[in-house]
Amino acid sequence: MFLIAIGDRTVGGQVARDQLVGPWQIPVADVGVTATCLQKGIRTRTATAIKPTLALINPGASARMEVAEALCNMAAADVSLQKLAYPLSANWTSAIHHPGEGAALYEAVKAVVALCKQLRISILVGKDSTPMKMGWRDQQSQEAREVVAPLSLVTSAFRMV
Repeated sequence: MFLIAIGDRTVGGQVARDQLVGPWQIPVADVGVTATCLQKGIRTRTATAIKPTLALINPGASARMEVAEALCNMAAADVSLQKLAYPLSANWTSAIHHPGEGAALYEAVKAVVALCKQLRISILVGKDSTPMKMGWRDQQSQEAREVVAPLSLVTSAFRMV
C-alpha cells in the first residue's frame, strides 16, 4: 500500500503507533494509534487491510477477507469488537475496461455490501481508481504492450476510543 492515510501521521507529534512502517510504508503493524487530543487522552485507532493477489483468484473472497482483516486488526488496540460501530473506508482500484475486470469489481463490491449488511457496519468514505491499465508501443519491435493492475481494495477501519 502506498497511500497516505487521512489523519496526522507524524507532523503534530500525536502518533503513538503508526501502522505503516518502513521506507515503502507497508502496513505491517496490526493497528495505528493516534492521539486526537493530547490533554484528554482521546485516541483514534486505524487498521488497514489489502489482499490484491487473492483477488486474481476470487474477487469476492478477497474483498470479504480485507474487511475481516481490518476489523480483526482493531482488536490489537484494545477496542471492543462487540460494538461493531466501525466505519470503513474502501479504496478500489481496477482496470474496468480490460476483459473480465469490470465483472470482478462488481463481484467484489457485491460481496462487501452483503458482508457489511450482515455485520451492521457501513462504508462511510471511499474512492475508486478505474483506469488501472497502461499501454505503449515497444520502440524497437513496434509491438503493442500493456500492463494491467489487478483488482484491489484497500479497506481501513477507524474508531475513536
